[in-house]
Amino acid sequence: METAGKTIVIAEHRLHYIKDLADTVIYLREGSIERVLSGKEFFSLPPEEISALHLRSFSTPAPFVSAREKSASGENLVIRNFQIGGRKASGGKDALRLDIAGLSLKTGRAIAVTGTNGAGKTTFARCLCGLEKRDRGVLILNGKIISRKERLKRCYMVMQDVNCQLFTESVLDEVLLSMKNEDVDAAESILVSLGLAQCRDRHPQSLSGGQKQRLAIASAVAAERDIIVLDEPTSGLDLTHMREVAAAITRLIALKKTVFVITHDTELAHAACSSMIRMEAGRVEPESRLAY
Repeated sequence: METAGKTIVIAEHRLHYIKDLADTVIYLREGSIERVLSGKEFFSLPPEEISALHLRSFSTPAPFVSAREKSASGENLVIRNFQIGGRKASGGKDALRLDIAGLSLKTGRAIAVTGTNGAGKTTFARCLCGLEKRDRGVLILNGKIISRKERLKRCYMVMQDVNCQLFTESVLDEVLLSMKNEDVDAAESILVSLGLAQCRDRHPQSLSGGQKQRLAIASAVAAERDIIVLDEPTSGLDLTHMREVAAAITRLIALKKTVFVITHDTELAHAACSSMIRMEAGRVEPESRLAY
């Protein structure tokens, strides 16, 4: 097969998919080139050295192991008839961008929402949070039907570009902004629980990617929401920051929150989530409702 003779530069944290592609690997630290290795040398590094360099796994993450869903504390969360129509196909009926007839999940756990681009993950999340006015579906939480308007108050969505959700001049003020009644002591306690106490007086835009994610999560906790949705929370994050986000999700579960994690990051799913749903063409695949 003929090649085009081009040079391709890939800046990436997820390394497993380029294991057989990279001819040369350049390792950067604090703006300087620290090491230049051949692809063979780099991907032959021992596990302890990979960890010391704060690099992601070289191996393809294992899929969730199918098993019957285990019982968990907390009431069921039931979703019925989440349907959103798409653009009308030529000469045909409206295609459904989202079509979930029924889904029953346990509260108080982290649930990975996976699937290909365009599978309906974010549309599902928007419906869950009450952000889609076209949706007429039903959400039942703790045995009570939660209206779309009520969902706006009970759910909190942390967007993929978390910079769009940071508004104030300090980390502490960002958390206080989400509270119904400002309580500095409570806000500081939340920052402590998410490992952000040392950043309380810093400007939110001066934080690292992982710290910004945790700050948005802190705001969700301060807003006293029952359901928190994270949309691709580790996009562009290295191993250290991915683990920070996973730890933040674990803290949310300890606070008895229900967390939906929209992600392509299987490493994060294994680190933080106890079950998953997989979506395709706007539907939830039946076997993906299983816990691991």
